[in-house]
Amino acid sequence: MYVHENVSSVETPRRSLAGFSRIHLKPGETKKVTFDLPRGQLAVWNAERWAVEPGTYTIWACGTSLASLSAQFVLKP
Repeated sequence: MYVHENVSSVETPRRSLAGFSRIHLKPGETKKVTFDLPRGQLAVWNAERWAVEPGTYTIWACGTSLASLSAQFVLKP
């Protein structure tokens, strides 16, 4: 799972690795995978301290084929 803060007070990577799980699927098989994303994991260094900024974030779930699913969420103060 990758995450990106859409608007930030500091420059952030386009996609930051936020979680990882290796699963093996047979052709046609599906499996539910869940990730926890603690608020603190969204912190950025703003030249003074680590801070979690409110705003809109995009998350991606990607497989080895680089096909991905994405969604957005809003983190409120």
